[in-house]
Amino acid sequence: MAQIGIRLLAYFLAGLGIGGAGFLSLHPEVFLSGHALLIAVLIAVTSVACAAVFLFRASRAPGKGIRITPAFSLAAMDLICLIASAIAVFFIFEGYSVRFTGAPSSLGDPLLADVILFLYLPAAGVLAAFVSLTGVQRITIDAQGIRTTGQVGMVAWDDIMSFEPDAQYVVVSRIGLPVPKHLRTNLLVVTESGEKIAVYEPGLKTTRREILVRLQALAPVRLQGDIERMQESWL
Repeated sequence: MAQIGIRLLAYFLAGLGIGGAGFLSLHPEVFLSGHALLIAVLIAVTSVACAAVFLFRASRAPGKGIRITPAFSLAAMDLICLIASAIAVFFIFEGYSVRFTGAPSSLGDPLLADVILFLYLPAAGVLAAFVSLTGVQRITIDAQGIRTTGQVGMVAWDDIMSFEPDAQYVVVSRIGLPVPKHLRTNLLVVTESGEKIAVYEPGLKTTRREILVRLQALAPVRLQGDIERMQESWL
């Protein structure tokens, strides 16, 4: 939860700084001085620097084991979220520009700004949770069992009933029609109590192969068939 909160704060700071700076640079009349662009640049740079510090802290994946998401993929996800946050904040300011500058909003419908403002924090929270949960997961596979960060901890081999592939899809548009597109296939560790622990599909094939090799080497014979099925999905 701490990582989610830190990442959410980083998105908010960067969005407020970059989006607000973009709005101020387009509406220099907000300032009483002639240095609106310089002030906007300083605000943007400061907010990005602060956000980078928070993201560096939130992106650390403590513990041992195989890191599921490589650092560059995590950085790319954070960058996309920062850009989305900045765009949303810019349009919020632009939607209420008549209150700041007296000029009508370029969005046309004033309700758009209300909708963006209402959805901004929930959307940023969902993104922060998604990136945090998928970006810092580690898995440790040894003679005792499997341990994943951020979930239930160690699961002994005797407590594992099966491994199951969990194919996930997103809806995309093809020739105007919504069709499912494969997103990823996670590895579900099903325990004797019925609990299902998700190991997110690594972005790199080398990481997927490393996990499967360790599973094949250490898992009981009764689980080898499940691992072979996962190998078909991952490799």
